[in-house]
Amino acid sequence: MSAYVVDRESIAYLVTAALQLPERHDSLRWHHAGESRTLHAGDYPAASRLGQMLWDENIRSVCFRYDEPYAQVDRGKLPGTNGESYEFDFAAGEALTTSIEPAVVLGVADCLEYQSCEHPEWAESEAYAILNSIRRVAWQSLAGYQWHPPTIPVAPVPWQGTRA
Repeated sequence: MSAYVVDRESIAYLVTAALQLPERHDSLRWHHAGESRTLHAGDYPAASRLGQMLWDENIRSVCFRYDEPYAQVDRGKLPGTNGESYEFDFAAGEALTTSIEPAVVLGVADCLEYQSCEHPEWAESEAYAILNSIRRVAWQSLAGYQWHPPTIPVAPVPWQGTRA
């Protein structure tokens, strides 16, 4: 399988979704290493760290896939956008003005996971936990989503067997 570093717009879209989609609680919540963590709406420094964490995990995966040392790799030469710095600062204008669509969030999250899952620590990483939390709020934001099915009257079914 090949892997590449996703583009800045993909990371910005996911971070924007993390800030905008959790309407019920006004924050994104995830659990990692036995701790509960939160990204509050409007916390752009934390949003920048979250975006950088997602991107770094993607880079770590690409390095692992191509047997490059993560700490010393020239990020500008990794498969992905040429010349990209891979430094994410949400406060410096990374916010997107486009509307966030839950189905698009799910697709972008799937792409990022596919490009980030090459290294063995992926499933235990905080980035993985964050991505799953973003997915959860995207699912919950889909039109028609309900935590449980609506009450549907069920007609009794006549007995069709023999009784002992």
